[in-house]
Amino acid sequence: MEAVIKMTVPAVRHHVRWRQIADGVLLAGVLATLYIYARVQGSTCAKMSGSAGNGYEISDGGMSIPAQELPDTAIGVIDISGLGGLIAVRRSMEQAPVSVDEDSQALPFAAPIPDITLQVPETGLNGGGKDEENDVSITALTVSVYGNSGIPELTTFTVEQENFDAASLEIPRRLGKEFDGWYLDADGTKPFEGLAENQKALELYAGWKEFDGFICNDEGHVTSYTDLSVATGGILAFPRSPDCTGVEYGSLEGLEDIVMEVYIHTNITYIAPETFDHLRFLMYIEVAPGNPNYYSEDGILYSSSGELVAYPNGRNL
Repeated sequence: MEAVIKMTVPAVRHHVRWRQIADGVLLAGVLATLYIYARVQGSTCAKMSGSAGNGYEISDGGMSIPAQELPDTAIGVIDISGLGGLIAVRRSMEQAPVSVDEDSQALPFAAPIPDITLQVPETGLNGGGKDEENDVSITALTVSVYGNSGIPELTTFTVEQENFDAASLEIPRRLGKEFDGWYLDADGTKPFEGLAENQKALELYAGWKEFDGFICNDEGHVTSYTDLSVATGGILAFPRSPDCTGVEYGSLEGLEDIVMEVYIHTNITYIAPETFDHLRFLMYIEVAPGNPNYYSEDGILYSSSGELVAYPNGRNL
């Protein structure tokens, strides 16, 4: 038993010694790795925090970006014109060897650091300053609108030329006439067709024409007709316009043998006595509901007070 113990103890001691050595080597390797990693990170941060190389300055108030010309070595440009500048990006090709200590060899790699320059115009990012603005030329147009015997007699206003629209003008009124558009002269010989470029003044005159088929005086009363078509099919109907207000005696001469029926709109508020007496074949007179001065009953014309105005002569045949 004593011999066995003497032979086993040295072997155990030898095994423990090698295990301690391996643990020490492993620990040393880990420490060396951490040290190298720390040196590499420190060198990289030092390069990135440089003030002149990357175009940045670090101050207590934060980061400021000085205005610089775009570098010749720029390999890319980022347009941020909406913010008032350009970003040029370049990459430094100089290598920055990193070593563990002064006696060791440089590591076989380098960390190239991007160099970014922001070029800002003098106006700054707020858009104000020395930049010239593009002025938009606005032409003011003075418009004079003449009623030309109509109402309103004259209207004057100023408007931007591009906003002028003749169709939006108030249409004037004139007793006995119908509006016929805008003209450049009072005689109605030069129709308005549009504005000239950069025109600053415009004079428009209302044009007038007779009602279709009839001729009226300045009181709006029918005094004559233009052709026999006013009584097509034997039915005579006067103009339906607020500017045609009555019928004068003798205005229907020549229609004696044509007219068989007369229709009176609400705008006809005056009918001269005996106006229809010569219409020998007249059988019926109809007044539109709502006429303030006349009404009809069984084809006979009465005033609003109930007086007989006209009895159809055709019924006497």
